[in-house]
Amino acid sequence: MAEEFAKQDEYTGQEPAVNNGQPEEKQGRRKSRAVSVFVIILVVAFVGYLVLWKCGYRFTSRSLLRTDVLAGESSLQIAEDEFVFDCIVSEGFGTVRNGTISSVNVIKKSSFLYRKLSEDSDCISKFSLQNKAKEDLATVMIVKGAERNFLFFSWIYDSVDPNDRVENESGMVLALKPRLYSEYVTINGTSQKLMNKSYVAVSGEVLSIVINGMELSMVPQ
Repeated sequence: MAEEFAKQDEYTGQEPAVNNGQPEEKQGRRKSRAVSVFVIILVVAFVGYLVLWKCGYRFTSRSLLRTDVLAGESSLQIAEDEFVFDCIVSEGFGTVRNGTISSVNVIKKSSFLYRKLSEDSDCISKFSLQNKAKEDLATVMIVKGAERNFLFFSWIYDSVDPNDRVENESGMVLALKPRLYSEYVTINGTSQKLMNKSYVAVSGEVLSIVINGMELSMVPQ
């Protein structure tokens, strides 16, 4: 047998190779390293996911939508550019307030992630709208986007004389009237109709607001 191994290969002129198990050992080490790398990637991905979740990021906007809709209200979502505006619409407050947006949650889209912004976010500003007598007539929330600004108007209501009360379709007696109200606003000299009597999007910085022919001052809240 030893003589056969000592012979040279008839075709190659070399001694036959002896399998000493080293290729199998190298392959085993490569598999072990691959498994280790895969486990590390999974751990890093999981930790990253927890960090994003803790910071308020979600993979869909649906999980961030508000659920505090009450009787006489409805939910409305407005998707615009990099935002989703999650709104509550008042439905049971008479002809003026019927269908107006009463509150807004701002959800920002970042690539494939969504995050609800707080009211003190850098891109959200709130202003009181005042006449020349410095009376607060309405408020506006401006959300600054990359290409457009989004305005949400809220109307301020006063109590009226009991003799001026009116009843809505449900028979509810109302004694409120807005200090200022219009379905149209003029922003930077251009008249635009408000969606849901509350919302409009404009290009560029908001320099002037005119409602019912009255130019209003924007006072930061």
